Amino acid sequence: MANTLRIKRRASGATGAPTSLANAELAFNEVDNVLYYGKGTGGAGGTATTVEAIGGIGAFMDLAGTQTITGAKTFSGTVALGSSATATTPTTGDNTTKVATTAFVQSALSGSGLGTVTSVALTAPSFISVSGSPITSAGTIALSLASQTANQVFAAPNGSNGTPTFRSLVAADIPSLTSTYLGLSTGGTVSGNTSFTGTVSLGSSATATTPPTIDSTTKVATTAWVNAQGYLTSAVSSVGLSLPSIFTVTGSPVTTSGTLTGSLASQTANHVFAAPNGSSGTPAFRTLVAADIPSLPYLSTSGGTVSGNLTLTGDLTVNGTTTTINSTTLTVDDKNIVIGDVATPTDVTADGGGITLKGATDKTLTWVDSTDAWTSSENFNLASGKAYYIGGTMVLSGTNLDNVTVDGGSF
Repeated sequence: MANTLRIKRRASGATGAPTSLANAELAFNEVDNVLYYGKGTGGAGGTATTVEAIGGIGAFMDLAGTQTITGAKTFSGTVALGSSATATTPTTGDNTTKVATTAFVQSALSGSGLGTVTSVALTAPSFISVSGSPITSAGTIALSLASQTANQVFAAPNGSNGTPTFRSLVAADIPSLTSTYLGLSTGGTVSGNTSFTGTVSLGSSATATTPPTIDSTTKVATTAWVNAQGYLTSAVSSVGLSLPSIFTVTGSPVTTSGTLTGSLASQTANHVFAAPNGSSGTPAFRTLVAADIPSLPYLSTSGGTVSGNLTLTGDLTVNGTTTTINSTTLTVDDKNIVIGDVATPTDVTADGGGITLKGATDKTLTWVDSTDAWTSSENFNLASGKAYYIGGTMVLSGTNLDNVTVDGGSF
């Protein structure tokens, strides 16, 4: 069957030659109607030394139609300029044989002293809004502060010099306040009198100034002050014993001699002696709750690792964002693997989907929506005797190219 050869071309966009061509390669720019040829082999990587225009009404004069001719041209005969002919306006004060345009004549007749500015615009950083720009005759350009995200400040970058922007404050923006405020965890010394309206809990290592020996005020009594008061010398006449409710007490009080006995009281079945659930407090007998149980060798509902073999007899549904399989061999009985199975699949949701094989560089076979095609990052090497088919028709084998249009592409 017949094959078709198409040269490289540009149907829209910029005028001019392609940046490079291979030696003897042709390219046609349909925008300015010029045919280009790659001449020589002295370019980078063996490309053409130069790209030269060899045909087309964009590079050569046509017998009919309107064209723009650049460069110096010498005509030995008479050149008739039509009513729509234009030329480059010479500079003011030119006194040569150049063609005088109407703009040159008007400038020469208007005299001097007139300004040439016709439009003034103003741009400002993004945190400033500009209105009234540009001014083409008379007016006022106004600047106003643009709306910003709540609680953000205008500051230089965090940790490095740079252009200020509106951002949230970070810890590095705040100066040290230790000379003014007492840290909650670092401690320090408070000078002067301080009043606390709530309860102040003093730890076991808390100290205070020992009051005078004879003192009957609200000052804190230290152990030294208590010891200085002396000890009781009178005889004890009765000793009782009080224990928490988990005990029963017998023999109390002892008024002469005897034994105080504490024994465990009966408790509700399956209750344990434990601190309160979720907060510090006095222990009591209660039922166990989940927070009481330490980590056990079971798979938690919040996740974990199974170190041994695991066999599921039912279906497995994974709702996370990433599934990692670290096995060396993956065997699947199903002959059809579905990927990209979202609620409403489209070509947009399929964009970038495919297979990635890790190596020195990623080897990928992915679907690209913008080209509407599967795209491979690597070569395909068909076994001997195999061929490429399109629509059931063989187009390329190791020895034949058939029923193909060879397209030079665009530039």
